[in-house]
Amino acid sequence: METWRLLAWTTGLLLLWGALVSLLGYDLSPFSIISAAAFGMLGFYLSNKLTDRLNDN
Repeated sequence: METWRLLAWTTGLLLLWGALVSLLGYDLSPFSIISAAAFGMLGFYLSNKLTDRLNDN
């Protein structure tokens, strides 16, 4: 997955997550935003690498 697409997906998911958090009334701290972005990007990266590896076989 290209970097710009990874960042676009992560931004979209963070916006969706932020909207859900504000609707449900949870606290939204800077640490939770950064950790969600980091784990989201890591998950997208690993899933892309796994998909590439499975498609090569």
